[in-house]
Amino acid sequence: MEELQTTGTYEEFKETLHTELQKNVDSFIKIGYLLKLARDTDILYKSGYKSVTEFAAAEYGLTKDVVSRYIAINDKYSEGGYSEHLRTEYKDFGVAKLAEMLTLPAEIVESIPVETTKREIQEIKREIQEEERITDIEVALEQPQKTEIPLETLAEKAIYQQLKDNESDFNGLYEATRIELTPEAILDVMAPTGVTTILPRVPKLGKVMISVRGLDENIDFINTRTMEKESIDWTRMVEIVNKIFYDTAAVPDPAKAREIIFGEVAPVQPNTREEKNENADNYSNSKTQEDEKEEKRVIEETHTKKEKEKSKKCDKHSNSKPQEKVEKVEGEIVDEIPGQAVIGDYKEAMPDGVKSNYEKYMEKKEKIAEMAKEIMSDVEEDNYAKLKWDAKKLAKTMEEIYHGE
Repeated sequence: MEELQTTGTYEEFKETLHTELQKNVDSFIKIGYLLKLARDTDILYKSGYKSVTEFAAAEYGLTKDVVSRYIAINDKYSEGGYSEHLRTEYKDFGVAKLAEMLTLPAEIVESIPVETTKREIQEIKREIQEEERITDIEVALEQPQKTEIPLETLAEKAIYQQLKDNESDFNGLYEATRIELTPEAILDVMAPTGVTTILPRVPKLGKVMISVRGLDENIDFINTRTMEKESIDWTRMVEIVNKIFYDTAAVPDPAKAREIIFGEVAPVQPNTREEKNENADNYSNSKTQEDEKEEKRVIEETHTKKEKEKSKKCDKHSNSKPQEKVEKVEGEIVDEIPGQAVIGDYKEAMPDGVKSNYEKYMEKKEKIAEMAKEIMSDVEEDNYAKLKWDAKKLAKTMEEIYHGE
């Protein structure tokens, strides 16, 4: 077999192929136009055929569906909707992609980047069809976005939702805001290839298509339910991202930044024995007199309860006076004698139930003390963005503790 040979560079080869493909698209448009003429004029009058579909099937083997597709492509993509010339904005699309886009609304088609692949167009169609299955009543009953950030425009709501749904985009833009947020930085995170179409689903609105077509074009936002469209430039895009990340400028961790922005507060639990010991050491160094009094009060109540239970058992078998015994024990606990041992020093001697309650109480105390220490550190460092987050976390933890959770 003779070895195949090519001449010229890759760029020349690509240009040649592109030219031939373009001819194919132009042919589709012109074929659709001619079929429409056969349908709408008397050109077939003397041919003996009763319709354009009968003519196309007999002469060229074209089915009714194929004829309809040619005509539909001409309707949608030719100049004025009835011409043998392709509209300029679609000159770089191939026939396959134009055919895929036939069933999409014009507002969506106009915002799809030329570089979008056939498979990506199919995915856009799937997303929109999925949204169409949700009724307007269901959308009206949805809970709106819960955020302290005022989201007023379609663009703001869509970007906020995309960052909430996509951890990679969130982390990338978080890092970008800590250095210098530029259009180039946003594009590099959200559309590394320079173009993309994203469809986050915004509660009470539905799916919003975000169309990014490079730095030279505006970013389009289209509500796929209502076809409401908003187009913004890259300066506005930077403003919106900065607005979303406003309270996280001094937060050194993307996970905490996410909790601040989206309100997903998740108290951090020690994962290792070393962390628990470290927390306990920090707690012992930060005790106040009020902490010690509260601790003694709980120990006293626990010990008294234990002695009362013992007294009840003794009362069944003897004539002893348990009340006097309880009062004596209470007196010993309350008196603050230097060097006196407390119940916490003898945890191994506690009944399982008392020991478990005591340890749980001490763990909660340690957690609160550690959080309070972080808050004081935030104040000293003037780190008010982190202070706001730590204060929310402390309030949530206090509520859980004192409601017995």
